[in-house]
Amino acid sequence: MSAVSLDDVRKVYGSDTVALDGVSLDVDPGEFVVLLGPSGAGKSTLLRALNGLTAPTSGQIAVHGDPPAEAGSDVGMVFQEHNLVPSMSAVRNAATGALARTSLPRSALGAYPADVERAALSALDTVGLLDAAGQRAGSMSGGQKQRVGVARALVQDPDVLLADEPVASLDPRAAREVMRYLHTAAGERDLTTVVSLHQINIAREFGERFVGLRDGAVVFDGPREDLTMDAVDAIYYGEEGRDDDPDPPVATLGGETA
Repeated sequence: MSAVSLDDVRKVYGSDTVALDGVSLDVDPGEFVVLLGPSGAGKSTLLRALNGLTAPTSGQIAVHGDPPAEAGSDVGMVFQEHNLVPSMSAVRNAATGALARTSLPRSALGAYPADVERAALSALDTVGLLDAAGQRAGSMSGGQKQRVGVARALVQDPDVLLADEPVASLDPRAAREVMRYLHTAAGERDLTTVVSLHQINIAREFGERFVGLRDGAVVFDGPREDLTMDAVDAIYYGEEGRDDDPDPPVATLGGETA
């Protein structure tokens, strides 16, 4: 059984804004999939649909055979904005990933069960921040904050990990560091992972399978060796050509910027 399945999924906002247009996709357990495409292609909508944050207009979505709304904590999410509590330590922020299974009064006071504390420390160790567990999130760099965001998702103990442009606001060095830890965590924990990225070099470095979206439809689905420059052009520029596309990828196959 596929870990994640979309069957002819269509999502329309309002009366005529088509975000997803007949997307069908199966992701096997343990796969690391990178979503590519220009802004407005449907990447974020697809991830939100997988997480149950938005319902499809038509079509079927399943996570381990169940609708996303029933998957619950089986699906972890890393957002572009880490949304940490600046005054709280890294370990306290990571521990909030267990809120679904922790009583609100205790968690509001920052008191978590011992098993949650251990899970938070283990997750921080996975992302290379164990030594910074007691550091206030507000004093951390952008890359460190995003790694705490990854740790928070890991504390959920998910089977499926989703990440929506997790390195979009980071410089190339910090972005690679975050992606390296995320990729390592996915491998060590055998997580089915779907990540949207906008930096082609970083995507090629860490992705195993690539799904290209354009105008809400899948226009590419293949392994790294098939993600040629022509394939990238087809994803980002379609029939119009480079000069007409307002949102080119921010990295090319041969350099950091386009």
